[in-house]
Amino acid sequence: RNVNYTNICISGCLFCNFHCTISQSDKGYTATKDEYREKIAELRMMGGDQILLQGGLHPNYDIAFYEQLFTDIKSIDPELKLNALGPPEVAHIARISKISIEETLSRLIAAGLTSLPGAGAEILSDRVRKVLSPAKPNSAKWVEVMKCAHQLGLGSTATMVYGHIETLEERIGHLVTIREIQDCKPKEAPGFRAFICWPMQTEDTKLARMFSITPLSAVEHLKMVAISRIMLNNIPHILASWLT
Repeated sequence: RNVNYTNICISGCLFCNFHCTISQSDKGYTATKDEYREKIAELRMMGGDQILLQGGLHPNYDIAFYEQLFTDIKSIDPELKLNALGPPEVAHIARISKISIEETLSRLIAAGLTSLPGAGAEILSDRVRKVLSPAKPNSAKWVEVMKCAHQLGLGSTATMVYGHIETLEERIGHLVTIREIQDCKPKEAPGFRAFICWPMQTEDTKLARMFSITPLSAVEHLKMVAISRIMLNNIPHILASWLT
């Protein structure tokens, strides 16, 4: 089950209609322990055993907040798998906590982190990221977090959101970066267990108002998945998500 722990975020992504600033008290929220208890109970009733926990780059939530959050969730269901945060969130937590990426991940693992999703990759090109996500950590930081996670034995996934302002060369560069990260993981580490790509959803976003973006066809998406399967032959599963 996908659970968003907060919608307060400083990233300012042009494609996001979900986030709000900390001053928007009428819109902002942080999920409570009772809400997690209810969501986890519903998940278990449906046969699920994992939550994908993501949120925003909250300006005030440091490592202590996430340690307590993970501890609370594990106290509700100790056997629950916690696929939580993403490289931009990890990098943000490390920055505002004034600690290293390695210490951040180590403390999150100790608090209950099971695996790391590939969130926030979009396109691993700083040209693109400066336009789409002006306050989000850059591509090098995304790579650093993933490499560190693999060194610590965390399994993860990789993603790509395309079909907006990126070039074909930048898409291929993204795939090359993912392949190289996987190639340098420790042999015993799971590394990337899957790669998932999907077209950007731009309806009613600032991105759509600022740029003329032609929706991708199903055939174009099929080609992207096919190329991913060829280039990422060092990743076990290549998945696709076609959102309408």
